[in-house]
Amino acid sequence: MGNKLSLEIKSFEKLKKETRVENGKVFWTVSKRGRKLGKEIGSVFSSGYRLARINGKIYSIHRFLYYYYNNTLPEFIDHIDRNRSNNTKENLRAATIQQNNQNASIRSDNKSGTRGVSWSNFRKKWVAQISLSGKSKNLGRFEDKNDAIKARQNAEKKYFGDFAVKTGK
Repeated sequence: MGNKLSLEIKSFEKLKKETRVENGKVFWTVSKRGRKLGKEIGSVFSSGYRLARINGKIYSIHRFLYYYYNNTLPEFIDHIDRNRSNNTKENLRAATIQQNNQNASIRSDNKSGTRGVSWSNFRKKWVAQISLSGKSKNLGRFEDKNDAIKARQNAEKKYFGDFAVKTGK
């Protein structure tokens, strides 16, 4: 991982000299090879991330901006508000893979509306669980969905701290 990060940092140092940053966006200050002066760099892809080709490689703009703001580059960077186009300094934070995954949006196939809460047809109860270091921890079975949601939210606060999802989703 060290080689990849050092290559990324080297590219980002060069990019710093050719761009300006404004409100979480990056604009070209040097015009060459089809780059237009003042144009925002990169394009937004279907993943929701803005990506740009820098020195022949594709990089995520939020990674460049985290480096620009903090002069350090962690392996994972989390968008606090889960909005991948919000690359302001206040919205980017270093994270572990588990923290980054914890703050991911709820899956589209989730039927309860809350991550880690599901209905058990076998037991005819709501089940609350949480994943810790790749292992699932059962938080209990509940008659009332709201009790299962509360158990999940309490576990998120306990185990994930600032990375706990604030909305329950």
